[in-house]
Amino acid sequence: MGLIDFVKDAGRKLFGGDDDKQDTPKPSGNVDMDALRRKAEEGRERHLAMALVDEVNRLGLKVDDLGVRVEDDVAIVTGEAATQEVREKVVLAVGNHRGIAK
Repeated sequence: MGLIDFVKDAGRKLFGGDDDKQDTPKPSGNVDMDALRRKAEEGRERHLAMALVDEVNRLGLKVDDLGVRVEDDVAIVTGEAATQEVREKVVLAVGNHRGIAK
């Protein structure tokens, strides 16, 4: 289907709280901060992908072998929808979330 652009921070927020105001703990000692950031980002992306799958299912959109992967602000959706209408609704449901731009 290709890439579809969305307004990254205009969609529905899946998680409670204000992400911008969370305090990040400061590690002590000799710690690879870049590795910690990558690991945290991978966890955030995996958590967001699972929440997006849950949202598609909550909306009752039937997709066989539904898979969602998030890389930065891009959601990659895979699966088999019965109709073009369902396919487009899934794209809109996934894309209309905070943090997803494409």
